[in-house]
Amino acid sequence: MSNIDFGINDNDFIRGEVPITKEEVRVIAISKLKLTKDCNVLDIGAGTGSITVEIARLIDGMVYAIEKEDDAIDLIQKNSFKFGVSNVKIIQGEAPYVLDGITGFSKVVIGGSGGNLDEILQWVDKNILPYGNIVILSITLDTLTNANVFFKNKNYETEITQVSINKLVNVKTVSMFKSQNPIFIICAKKGE
Repeated sequence: MSNIDFGINDNDFIRGEVPITKEEVRVIAISKLKLTKDCNVLDIGAGTGSITVEIARLIDGMVYAIEKEDDAIDLIQKNSFKFGVSNVKIIQGEAPYVLDGITGFSKVVIGGSGGNLDEILQWVDKNILPYGNIVILSITLDTLTNANVFFKNKNYETEITQVSINKLVNVKTVSMFKSQNPIFIICAKKGE
């Protein structure tokens, strides 16, 4: 029996101009979802599909990759094929407007909201199972603030972490650390 790698190297994904959630951030975000083998997951703002693919390799349930951009949809399809995951359903369109009909999910990751964060959270709050975990990845203070206020008003148990990843690079004859954008990881838990 072969092992399933968790924390796929960024360079192993088919990329393009679509932003990718970096490996270290993916690993933290996915661990905060508290996945179970049989859970169903929404990945809203799926981008390249890096989180979608990582999760699909870990669970038997369905991963719904929600994305509005054509080039990103193409990358999600290519990366799903490359990594051999068949439990991915790609839905093209803008959340929350394309989410109707998706039921039975208990885990949600939001990597992009297209400016519709409040509407997405309202929809998720009404449609998530009576229990579940939501993880939002944000580079902006606005998203952090809005999500925090929403979860406080709904009495979700929350945890917010800021992650700053720096990687060693060689520049001519010296080595130095190059920083990536700091990311806020907003975790919210509903119910038991």
